[in-house]
Amino acid sequence: MVRTLPDPRFERVGADLWSTRELPVADAVLGTELLVATPDGTANVTVPPGTQPDTVLRLRGKGLPHFGGERRGDLMLRLRVRVPDRLSLEGRRLYEQLRRIEQ
Repeated sequence: MVRTLPDPRFERVGADLWSTRELPVADAVLGTELLVATPDGTANVTVPPGTQPDTVLRLRGKGLPHFGGERRGDLMLRLRVRVPDRLSLEGRRLYEQLRRIEQ
C-alpha cells in the first residue's frame, strides 16, 4: 500500500485540485502572467485584464488522475485580489489620480 501525505498547496475534491493565489490590484486590473504550482511542476497561467476578486481559472488536466482511468482532473485556481492596507504617499497620490480619472 502506498500512502502519500497531503500537499498543503492544494485542496483535493475528487480528482480536482483547488489552490488559492493572491493577486495585487494592479495585476487584476491590467492582467498578468503567473507561474502556478501543479502536482507535476509548474504551469504558465494568463490572468486576463479586469479579473474580479474570487475569479476561478480552470487548468484542464492539471489535477490528479481519475481512479482506474487515464484522464486527469483539473486544477482550479482561485484568485484573491489583494487590496493594500497601507500606502506610500506616492501610492496614495496615484490612487487618488485614478479615482479622478474614473469619475
